[in-house]
Amino acid sequence: ALVAARLGAAVRALADGEAGSAAGQILAAETALREAAPLFSLVATMRIEAFRAFRDFTEGASAIQSRHYKLVESVCRRPDPDRLDSAAYRAVPEVRERVLAGQATLDDALTAARAAGRLGPGAIADLEEAMRRFAAALGRWRRAHHRIAVRMLGERAGTGYTEGAP
Repeated sequence: ALVAARLGAAVRALADGEAGSAAGQILAAETALREAAPLFSLVATMRIEAFRAFRDFTEGASAIQSRHYKLVESVCRRPDPDRLDSAAYRAVPEVRERVLAGQATLDDALTAARAAGRLGPGAIADLEEAMRRFAAALGRWRRAHHRIAVRMLGERAGTGYTEGAP
């Protein structure tokens, strides 16, 4: 939720012509992901049986069903049509509706700011670096989540009748 809020603030800052603030919000989102990473290590210490018992209480919170994960994804850029029509977005209809209604994205805001000539070369470089750092942190988060799922779930189904690790 914090990451989605930071990215939304970056979109608004870009729309207001505040490139420095936008870059700062993106870096704050990256920091939140990076600082939360040790939680995967904590979860990885659980016995598989305990993790499977814990999962009974996380119905509707798997990555494919996560409202906040979809908010993060959809605030970065508009999902491709096949992704938007997938089980992932159908599991969170309010987020899907926001996307269909034309929710502002970071990608769109950056494109618009560039087209309007509101960004100097330094601001563009700062924004691109912040976005690279965020993308790298999100990639690490995704890989860690997948590794935990494979280790803990194996071939078992995920929550909410999802396929699980596959």
